[in-house]
Amino acid sequence: MIVRYALAVVTLALSTASVLAQAPSFNEERSSGETAYDMTLNPVVTQAVLRDFDAIRAECAKSDQIYRPDCIRQGLELTSRRIPFHGDYGAMRQTLRQTSMEIASEVSSKKDPNRDRLEIDPDTNVRFRSRRYYTPVKISEMTTVKTRVSAALDACQSRLLKLADRSTSWNKNYTVVAVGVSRLSSVLR
Repeated sequence: MIVRYALAVVTLALSTASVLAQAPSFNEERSSGETAYDMTLNPVVTQAVLRDFDAIRAECAKSDQIYRPDCIRQGLELTSRRIPFHGDYGAMRQTLRQTSMEIASEVSSKKDPNRDRLEIDPDTNVRFRSRRYYTPVKISEMTTVKTRVSAALDACQSRLLKLADRSTSWNKNYTVVAVGVSRLSSVLR
């Protein structure tokens, strides 16, 4: 019995070693210069980003005006986390994260300490199943915050469109996402 077990372990180890020797390394560069970690642009991932934006818009539209800037911020952050960070999507992910941080600084500087944060249950949004809390903005600062958040979304759209100039594939995917970002500002109206 022990001999059979030892023989099975040795056979498994040898077969695993031969498979690993044939498999390409994730760090190994291909002739094109990309690695196995690189993610090329494709309609599945791009459409997933747009569905995330639609879910953000729907969720934010249901909340009170004072919570919407932080709702948009968190939606951009959660969407960016789902985007691959290697390959062609890296710049898109970074742009959405940067915009989220710009909105976060605006929300934190104009937050209303006299109001409670809005708690969102995990089952509220099927795209983002996590408990979230939205920070309220002072009503007296709402016009300023709306203007600055809209400006941050416009800047994000501009950065995405500038990145779209790299190639035809980038143009197609990044332009669609830029339009999705511009539609988020409709929630602030």
